[in-house]
Amino acid sequence: MNLNKKNLWKPMEPNKVKRHYWTAAGAAALCLCCVTPAMAAGGDPLDIVNNLSDFIFSIIKALGVIILGWGIVQGTSWLENQTSDFVSAGQGILLAYTGTEKDVTVPDTVRAVGGYAFDGCTTVETVQLPSSLRSIDAFAFSNCSNLRQVQIADGLESIGEYAFHWCVSLEQIELPDSVKNVGGHGFSYCRSLRKVRLSQAMTQISNTLFQGCSSLTEIELPENIKTIYNYAFDGCAALQKIVLPAAVEEIGASVFSGCGSLEQLVILNPACRIYDTEQTVSAGTCIDGFANSTAEIYARKYSRQFQPIDRQRGDMDGDGSLDTSDLFLLLYLCACRGAGVQTNPTSVELYCADYNADGKIDNLDVYDLMMHLAKVGAGLAEK
Repeated sequence: MNLNKKNLWKPMEPNKVKRHYWTAAGAAALCLCCVTPAMAAGGDPLDIVNNLSDFIFSIIKALGVIILGWGIVQGTSWLENQTSDFVSAGQGILLAYTGTEKDVTVPDTVRAVGGYAFDGCTTVETVQLPSSLRSIDAFAFSNCSNLRQVQIADGLESIGEYAFHWCVSLEQIELPDSVKNVGGHGFSYCRSLRKVRLSQAMTQISNTLFQGCSSLTEIELPENIKTIYNYAFDGCAALQKIVLPAAVEEIGASVFSGCGSLEQLVILNPACRIYDTEQTVSAGTCIDGFANSTAEIYARKYSRQFQPIDRQRGDMDGDGSLDTSDLFLLLYLCACRGAGVQTNPTSVELYCADYNADGKIDNLDVYDLMMHLAKVGAGLAEK
């Protein structure tokens, strides 16, 4: 995705977001009216009937998800007449929580927490989610002002937009590696959020994901993150250091604006595309990167301090040369990762370990480094 000015995202009020959502629903219905005649033109009559049936059913199903996702049951007499604290429908969709408990354990029959299910539940302080859960929909826990802790079991796959928006008491979050997507504004304005552990399956940081998390001091990005979208860390005033793995290809607009305490930004991809405005990175931030990289170009253009990283791929011990010591350290790292042993290498060490620059750390890196050292020993390559 090209992160140009046409793609800049600007925060919207929740009621405006809702109007946009219903506009999308109307557009889907309009598409149904427009596409149906086109599908009916020509072809075998039986195939046309089957195709139309499948298409219409998919549209109806999509509209149903949209309606449920925007909490259409909230504030209705039907909801008020429910006797259970957990109001569910269909195959494990939690529509609403009507209880008053401080500590909530969601039943293990729930597969999805619907839109607005806990919205504005100010009595809730802790929530334990079951391993059966696969999705948390938009606004599911928004405005839970006293929610301090959420325990998320392995198995969750997606978190919708604004899911924990304005949970101002939430202190930390740990996402299991089953989570693949977290929507924009997912944790925005969680002003007590200090520590975040993201899923290793994530490949992007969505728009405004942590915007306004003014207490956030610690976050480690997964190795496979490729894109950090607009305003992702805007207003994270307590964030002091962040390392962008070598896989990061794009940094969007104002990603690190308003990060007044950010002292060090490490960019390990020499060709990372950085949105070309002064607001992308706060003034006063020292950018660490490789010589002649896009990080250095950005730093020089906007008068940011630049600290060159003097390491080449394969230099595991950081002594400036490649030798058998580096080969041993690389082999040890690969063996530990293969056995599931925790080693906690730094992002720079992970960059060096990916010797063949294919985005993975495996036995091919060991083989390629070993072959290079063998050629150096035979006088067939320079050290």
